[in-house]
Amino acid sequence: MKAAQSEEHPWPHGGTDFISVVDLLKQKSIQDGKRDVFSFPLYDKHRAGWSHLETMNCEELYSRACVIASHLKPLIRQGDRALLVYPPGLEFIRAFYGSLCAGLIPVAVNIGSAPGHRARMEAIIKDSEPVVVITESRSHEMVSEMISGALTEGPSSGLMLTDTLVDEDGAFSDDLRIEAGDVALLQYTSGSTASPKGVMITHGNLMHNLSVFVDAWELQEPGVRQVNWLPHHHIGGLLCNVLLPLYAGVEGLHLSPEDFSEHPMRWIRALSEHRAHLTGAPNFAYDIAAKCAATADGDLVDLSHLRVAFNGSEPVKQETMDRFYHAWQGCGFAREAFYPIYGLSESTLFVSGAGYDHSMEGESLQGACVGQPGTGVDVFIADIDTRLPLGDGETGEICVQSGSVAKGYWQNEAESRETFQ
Repeated sequence: MKAAQSEEHPWPHGGTDFISVVDLLKQKSIQDGKRDVFSFPLYDKHRAGWSHLETMNCEELYSRACVIASHLKPLIRQGDRALLVYPPGLEFIRAFYGSLCAGLIPVAVNIGSAPGHRARMEAIIKDSEPVVVITESRSHEMVSEMISGALTEGPSSGLMLTDTLVDEDGAFSDDLRIEAGDVALLQYTSGSTASPKGVMITHGNLMHNLSVFVDAWELQEPGVRQVNWLPHHHIGGLLCNVLLPLYAGVEGLHLSPEDFSEHPMRWIRALSEHRAHLTGAPNFAYDIAAKCAATADGDLVDLSHLRVAFNGSEPVKQETMDRFYHAWQGCGFAREAFYPIYGLSESTLFVSGAGYDHSMEGESLQGACVGQPGTGVDVFIADIDTRLPLGDGETGEICVQSGSVAKGYWQNEAESRETFQ
């Protein structure tokens, strides 16, 4: 894929009032401070139900982010990197915004011990050179073991537990100048075929891509509810679970990925119980959820509120969407709710998925139609060798130009020139 930044492409619905994520947080804490936009339920396996719902409004988020920033700021210089290693939950959201308020560039990584995870973690640490690692107290021992021997030595290197930090009487000094072109975060590629590369996503990229999301799926109206279990260390989870609720006022219920993997019906029941309008998952999740319908009590499931069920982050299969639709149509799921999408970190996330044409579903396609490019996003297919645009029906390299296209790869000028110029 080739990507190019653009100063000329329009912003969806006229633009954005926010220069940076920090600016977004400040303004929302003032304008809409009491709105609960984040919630995280805990599942009780013994009761087979949700036992507790932790919520957080915009004002509470900003207050806690400032406390975290006040402890981080004396340890760092603006533009330093922070490694965020958290289990699913609201503490990650507090730490993410706190890192940005301190002037850090957060690097979110998965917590766990899956095969190959330690090698990936070490590669990311080596490349990003974080000056501090932050986590929460319940994960202290696991994270300490994960980073043992991999963290760069230095006076500011260390491990901070954000949930134990106390407010030191307004110690936070809000004097940072953050521009739209400043790097907001590093999102590392999978590293399945090469070493992970850190995509430099700017504050302006995030604001633009969030606008594309809102415009594509008409999320401007108040009261939109989302249920999602996408992991926060993936760009999809970060955009949808951590940034979109604040940006658009979407009421976000965040399940953990384990909630889905342990019992996929928890996702379906959460969609029903919370009358969700918006959700999303990779193709395989819809395949699994379609099979669950055979053993579910359909009378207790209502999916009639669901307006957007996006399908992305891996190849989208039309047969999967057909199976899910036929499995759950009796519970109110509408075929029109499906939105296959195409996106990638190099373009922040969203490239296409707007205006999905369901009339094409009967056509003979190798995959599935992934909708139209978002507003302000230009896409064309080019010959891999000549880089010249190709005609309809021809196969080539996908080229994207928009305000969402990232700045390049961290400390990798050669790859950046190849991909982004």
